[in-house]
Amino acid sequence: MGYEGCGSIAYGKLFRPVKLAQAVTVEALGMYGKPFKLSAKGMLAWLVQHENDHVNGVVFLDKISDMHKLVSRNYFIKHKKNNMYYSIFLIISSLLLVPAIFLVFIPAFPALWYMLFVASAFALFDGFVHISLTGLAILAGIVLLSMLVDTLSGIVGAKYGGASKKSIIYGFVGIIVGTVLFFPLGGLLGLFGGVLIAEFMAHRNQNLALKAATGSLIGTFVGMVINCILAISFLVTFLVFVL
Repeated sequence: MGYEGCGSIAYGKLFRPVKLAQAVTVEALGMYGKPFKLSAKGMLAWLVQHENDHVNGVVFLDKISDMHKLVSRNYFIKHKKNNMYYSIFLIISSLLLVPAIFLVFIPAFPALWYMLFVASAFALFDGFVHISLTGLAILAGIVLLSMLVDTLSGIVGAKYGGASKKSIIYGFVGIIVGTVLFFPLGGLLGLFGGVLIAEFMAHRNQNLALKAATGSLIGTFVGMVINCILAISFLVTFLVFVL
């Protein structure tokens, strides 16, 4: 990943993030019509690709789908100086995001919100070049979807098991108490115990109480699996934006 600019565009004062081949081989005709082959790597390979675009009547603006990724010459110079820091911060951010895929299995832990915080910090550090406000909105949409899953999964599971509204409230309290006392997996036990206690308090028989508590547990676990998929989707989307 690097930046491409052009003297034909705004007097060379605009740049954009670009992915180009690190090595190329071209065949062409020389000044006197003699065929030749040129192999290039690194910066020379980038120059060959850039000038080949000009031959085909293409400038780098023609290849940009998001104009928000254009940066000024001053930003480019600053970014070039801090390119090592960018790479380091990208690696750190990616490593911080990976554990959240597993943290979704800890009840009441805001794993997706944590991921959004890390992504927002990266975007701020990068000046919103690779992750624009639109990109952040997409990532936030994944987080909101996970909130919907959290809200519905336990309720649907409890209702499927026949739990009452009071039992659902007790189960929610059980998640909080269990997470505090027996972190990290105590929340699941708290949910099961909370619903079970509420059902017994309602004088329901043992089989119905166990069915309601188990339904809540299964619903919550299914929600965790869905959130795990959403967390993976968040990480993949983040990497698509920054790489």
